[in-house]
Amino acid sequence: MVSKGQKFNKYTDSFINEVLESSRKYGNKITAEKYGITNNTIGTWRYKYKNHQIAIKNKKGRQKNTEKNYKERYEILKKFMEFLANQEGLK
Repeated sequence: MVSKGQKFNKYTDSFINEVLESSRKYGNKITAEKYGITNNTIGTWRYKYKNHQIAIKNKKGRQKNTEKNYKERYEILKKFMEFLANQEGLK
């Protein structure tokens, strides 16, 4: 259970991938002892990697909008405005 004021460890993606590779070869228990982390942490990382088939990212919060995203939204709005203008012209 999480305690108030508890500090959480943050691991880099390269470290996580290294640990996962080691756990595939030697198992969770030996790998956990070698790297000083718990079996449950390795199990959680393995579960996330297995289900998502991507490198594990610990990014939380709202996704940052990129310039490309804004351009796509702008193009969609332009097309929608043209559509509405055509609808007005048909009436």
